[in-house]
Amino acid sequence: MIKKISLAVILTLSFFSAPCHSADLIYRGQEGEVRYYHTDVSVDIVTKVDDVITRNETLPHLKASTGDDKQLTTVLCTLPGDAIMREVKQLKSELTLKADDKTLPLPALKDKYVSPWQGPVTVGMTPQGAIIGLYGTEEIIAKIPFGGGKTLRQKSLLALEDDLKKSFGQMFPVFPEKDIVRGESWTYSLEDVKMPGLSPQPLDLVYTYTYLGDKLLNGSKCAVLKVKMHFDELIFDNLAPGNENFVVASIISGKPTSLRLDSFEGRLYFDYRQGRIRKTDSIALLIMGLDIPANEKQVFGYTAVLEMTVKSTTEMRLEP
Repeated sequence: MIKKISLAVILTLSFFSAPCHSADLIYRGQEGEVRYYHTDVSVDIVTKVDDVITRNETLPHLKASTGDDKQLTTVLCTLPGDAIMREVKQLKSELTLKADDKTLPLPALKDKYVSPWQGPVTVGMTPQGAIIGLYGTEEIIAKIPFGGGKTLRQKSLLALEDDLKKSFGQMFPVFPEKDIVRGESWTYSLEDVKMPGLSPQPLDLVYTYTYLGDKLLNGSKCAVLKVKMHFDELIFDNLAPGNENFVVASIISGKPTSLRLDSFEGRLYFDYRQGRIRKTDSIALLIMGLDIPANEKQVFGYTAVLEMTVKSTTEMRLEP
């Protein structure tokens, strides 16, 4: 009996003293290191709506593909816990839009449109990804001819820096400042994120990450993070001019009345050795209310409920 009790005690102590698998999620780099990233983003959107509204016509399957080349230089890298200064410069970006595999014309950009990555721009960040400073944005704004004087230039500078922080935040989520054990979760928020083509108003996004374990991806050991995303349901009462129309297809366009996220789930793969994200994928179900007015194709208006399934995949690879 004593032997059995002793054995049970040993097994119990062994269980509780067994090492718990953990992940050290840190963006890494060496002083003066230059990396060339090529990012491929593909988005598939499938929209469903009542057949009475579509008159049994099939809605187009929309696809968007972006190829983006950036140069990222670590101009200063100190020990973990200190700042990492990274210069980011967009080298080339190409966008393709398709409906049922037929190429669509690209939307026209505003006359004074500024890409957040027309650079170079230096981003100061912690090894966990929190932004602590931006440098080089004034030089970008200075290259644009403004007719509104100093006030407009200052507003444009603030808007550019805000867009850049959110763009960088979507590329590099912020990790906790400690090792994460398997099954542990944390949240990361971004406010007023613009979602052209999906929402006429910016969204406040809350991401929840859960560490699931490790996996080999293209021969590299990666932490696998489950990603959940949430935003509060939006009711569109007063839309700004130019945001009142949402075009689903040639037979359906109208004024958005509401938008809610029914479900979202994704995966993120973080390369330990290189200290970078290799791949993300997600699938979301969005529900939109849409007031479709009467026109020459329909005798009277409708209030439609659209279901949009959005699948997205992002792959980031290093170029030689």
